Amino acid sequence: RDTANVAIWGSSRPMFGVSPSGLDKRFFAVNFGQTPNSIYTSRDFLERYIFNHMKKLKYLVVSLDIDFWHKIDGPDGDNFFYTDFDNYPGYVYDANHDYWKDGYPEGLLEYTENSVGSSDESCYMKDRGRYTNTVCNSWREEPEIEQDSTYYDEHMNLIEDSKSALISIVKEAAKRDIRVVGLIFPQSPAYAKTGAFGRYGLRRSTAKKLIDELKALNKKYPNFVLMDENKMGKHDYSDMMAVDEDHLCAGGSVILTSHLNDLLLSWESQK
Repeated sequence: RDTANVAIWGSSRPMFGVSPSGLDKRFFAVNFGQTPNSIYTSRDFLERYIFNHMKKLKYLVVSLDIDFWHKIDGPDGDNFFYTDFDNYPGYVYDANHDYWKDGYPEGLLEYTENSVGSSDESCYMKDRGRYTNTVCNSWREEPEIEQDSTYYDEHMNLIEDSKSALISIVKEAAKRDIRVVGLIFPQSPAYAKTGAFGRYGLRRSTAKKLIDELKALNKKYPNFVLMDENKMGKHDYSDMMAVDEDHLCAGGSVILTSHLNDLLLSWESQK
């Protein structure tokens, strides 16, 4: 928290696909990707933890998983702080201490380090949060579509709500002079042969319009830029770079991280 200047947030896509150690030495990054996730979860964690504690933060990378922007905010939604909050004593403990905004008690770090952890925690420790225990397979010629792509036709408000959550992140970042990268991850090119943008649906025509809207946010919020690595399926991530239809393996993470590194370096050169 006293060193990091790049925070990577979002779903399992960045958790698998962005390598903190692959960035230039000017960037000390931490990958906070987790499953399950929604743009609301990212917003809440940022507000409660990252913005309060990572005082040297300069860049924020947030996955824009627009194919599952069907999730809702608030009670009964896919929002960590509403759905599972009371099930995890650690988060309740943090909330009862206002998320340690004024500092944490002596020994808390050491107690946390020595507590019972995940059986595969070493897979996250090797690359500052990126899940390294992946196997390269393929994008799959017949990728799974888990939700009807027409669902949004009658629920466009869900997309607008997710977009509003993103904008709230961008605004809060701007107050702290933090630049935000909205990152759309590559998925199987075979989706281009279907009516779905990705694994969780969304009409391709709707996705194209939404992506254009996200690109245009830069005009109003100059601290935000969209990094579209999906390109409506016309990307150059090969089969050997994928775990499955919507996750990169180590080989793919090298390429994507390199592209992200170029973007961050271009911003550094402007200073």
